[in-house]
Amino acid sequence: MNKQTYLTSFLFFLLLSGFVSAEIVQSEKGVYYDDNILKEFENTSELEVIVFLKDSRESAQFMSDFQSISKINYYFENKIYMSLNLETFNLLIEDERVSMVLNKNAFSEEYGDSQVEYDVEIPGKFLFDKWVPVMIDIRDNTNIIVSKEDSVVVQEQKDKERFDILSGISDSVILTLSKEEFQFEGKLISGRGFYGNITKEGFEKLLSDERVRKVHSDVKGYVPLYESASLINGDSVWEGVGRLFEKLIEVFE
Repeated sequence: MNKQTYLTSFLFFLLLSGFVSAEIVQSEKGVYYDDNILKEFENTSELEVIVFLKDSRESAQFMSDFQSISKINYYFENKIYMSLNLETFNLLIEDERVSMVLNKNAFSEEYGDSQVEYDVEIPGKFLFDKWVPVMIDIRDNTNIIVSKEDSVVVQEQKDKERFDILSGISDSVILTLSKEEFQFEGKLISGRGFYGNITKEGFEKLLSDERVRKVHSDVKGYVPLYESASLINGDSVWEGVGRLFEKLIEVFE
């Protein structure tokens, strides 16, 4: 079975099983897309979508081809976030370099009630893979603040106290996931989360856990940066690194 035939069969199975709330259809060129996009264009002239390319090596040329007729918001590997009009969308679904086009809010109906944030590309990845790499960010409700006015000893005590609490919460969240739902790879040095590979069932379980702040798509270099911030003492430095980290996350959201 070739890749195209397998993808067609797999998506057909997902649609029959009610896996997604998005109405996935296929263009004449074999591009899968959310049919709700066309319905949304009845009420707006511009829409933000996520374009999945078949080959990430095509990204640069693809963006060059479309930059004059759309707005490229950001991209990572084979995923390109674009704002476009209906005419450009019609060109997208006939472009053989494209594998799928999803509305940025394609899964809001399915997961809209969750108080847990998540990267929209995660449910999109479940269309193709059983296991998806993620990083889970635990809510920090400790109210422990390291101040620049604290002595080194006090800072270290606060850091340890916060780590112990957050690490314990991370452990308890991990215990709610079975081996069939989550493949554990590691914990953040700060204790504020963990990362690994997760199934759709495990992902949905996390979205109903109020201890979880956000489920991130595991981006290369993302976890090490997040962990490095926990090694820095001083409130102002921590907040500065935190703002830098949040900016990095925004690039991929």
